[in-house]
Amino acid sequence: MPKEKAGNLNFFIDEDGLPRAAASKGLEGVALFLEGDIQGDALLAKELLNLMNESKKDSKVTEFIGNSYALTIDPKQVVLEALHRNEETSTIRLGHNEFKGIVKKWLAFIK
Repeated sequence: MPKEKAGNLNFFIDEDGLPRAAASKGLEGVALFLEGDIQGDALLAKELLNLMNESKKDSKVTEFIGNSYALTIDPKQVVLEALHRNEETSTIRLGHNEFKGIVKKWLAFIK
């Protein structure tokens, strides 16, 4: 089973051949976002990275709506908000570069 580590996230392929992410406390929502919203879709991961690059370059706020999370992306941070409320994972704030690094590692893992 291939495995990869991105900071406090671990990426692996489950017994059904699907990409999965396990996270330490506080990043569970990021793992759920990667698994449920990006899944194994490299094109979608690239689209998200492009949105992040545009936000940083143009100093603008943009949004990305997935299956389970809505992302608000600005040049300094990314805010993940659960579309279906869950107390542990409802809102997560990460630095723009930190989140971009996580998405890049997920993209490299799913390719």
